[in-house]
Amino acid sequence: MRVSERNGELVIAGVLCFIGILWIVLAGPMPYGEFSVPGPGFLPTLLGALMCGVSLALGIRLFWSKTGRPIHIGHPRIWITIAALILLAVIFEPLGFFLTTTLFVALILKLLSPLKWVACSLWAACGALVAYLFFDLLLGIQLPRIPWL
Repeated sequence: MRVSERNGELVIAGVLCFIGILWIVLAGPMPYGEFSVPGPGFLPTLLGALMCGVSLALGIRLFWSKTGRPIHIGHPRIWITIAALILLAVIFEPLGFFLTTTLFVALILKLLSPLKWVACSLWAACGALVAYLFFDLLLGIQLPRIPWL
């Protein structure tokens, strides 16, 4: 499928603006809190407003530009990445955070980089370990563990 780069970016700007509006609407029922102690609705509303602003600015800039080279949509790596994300959601709790994150990042690294499988696996394990240490130990967020260990 061929479209112009300008039209594709206009569609992306519109989708991002829609997501920003959705965040603002869904954060509406949550309490915003106060400036010194923000509530759970503060950050989604702020991020939604920022996303809307940036996507509108991008859309306006693209709307007035008339140039755009043709691009091809539909690369096989996109479908592999989508399938890997779906598989990640399915196996995340049964296999635990560390193993699934390592497998996912290794696959994406191998898919998008010239590294060999061993290097991809090592970098993925390092990244999963750093993420585990950050979320579980530093922030105290309970991550799924491998049930059979």
